[in-house]
Amino acid sequence: MVVPARESRIIAGSFGGVTFWSWRLLFWSLFYPCLSSVPLPFHCACSQLYSIYVAIPNKAQKDINKSTIEVLSQDVTDPQPEGLHLKLVTVAKSYSKFHPTIQAFKADLSLEKGGEPFLSLNVPDAKADKSTQIVVEEDLKLPNLDRFTEYTKKVISSEEFDVYMSGKPKLKLSGLDAIEVDYNKVITMKGQLILDRMIKSN
Repeated sequence: MVVPARESRIIAGSFGGVTFWSWRLLFWSLFYPCLSSVPLPFHCACSQLYSIYVAIPNKAQKDINKSTIEVLSQDVTDPQPEGLHLKLVTVAKSYSKFHPTIQAFKADLSLEKGGEPFLSLNVPDAKADKSTQIVVEEDLKLPNLDRFTEYTKKVISSEEFDVYMSGKPKLKLSGLDAIEVDYNKVITMKGQLILDRMIKSN
């Protein structure tokens, strides 16, 4: 026997004379007390897990913001119309009690904050210890010849000048996933004028 369409709708929304909404009410009345009585340690564990995934990235970024970097030496050789060979020796200092590995990343160097880079270099893996020497040595292509010319003029005509370094490295701490941070530093460089003065004084 074919069930009329109207009756089909009633059967689809009921079971044994109890409507679908009545079943939902019954379900929640039986199981809500159970769900609300989950042991406190489970809630604490969830809270701690949430804190880890929220607090640790914030802590990592704050530690990176407090860290410093200093250029010890810079050697530019084999200049070409489209590139050069660079050896850059720096010291990075961290003041955090955590010592993650800063994974290799691409860093842009510019004369202005957020400006077009005159060089882009590859920073190798480094341990974020109290003091870490980082050596970058590679053949580089000039991303913009005009910007690099401005940098060269700055070197020749200044005693000191600032270079803005930016990148997005990932920090890897044992037992945790790598965390991406913003690496934005201002590096004070010595220009040719102060070097000439130092040579003359000697």
